[in-house]
Amino acid sequence: MYRRLVVDPRHTAFIAGYQRAVHDLRGEMSAAHFSTLVELNMLRRELRELRAMHERALEAMQQAQARQRAHAEHRERAIARARAAERDPAMPLQ
Repeated sequence: MYRRLVVDPRHTAFIAGYQRAVHDLRGEMSAAHFSTLVELNMLRRELRELRAMHERALEAMQQAQARQRAHAEHRERAIARARAAERDPAMPLQ
């Protein structure tokens, strides 16, 4: 069964006020949605920047570790060469 909405003519001001309020709220919601999208884009940009910074820091750390490993290997080889070399008994120790 279909019910028809009957509005008393004395309540038209209430209905008009309600419609204005709904219209205003829709505008506020649209503005809030827009500001949320703007903030979301800013956060995404910041996240990309942070990821790029992390990648650069990771590359720098890996390069430093590679240099440390190369230095340690060079030192170990120098120690092995020194141990393998025969000492001349005529030369002073120090």
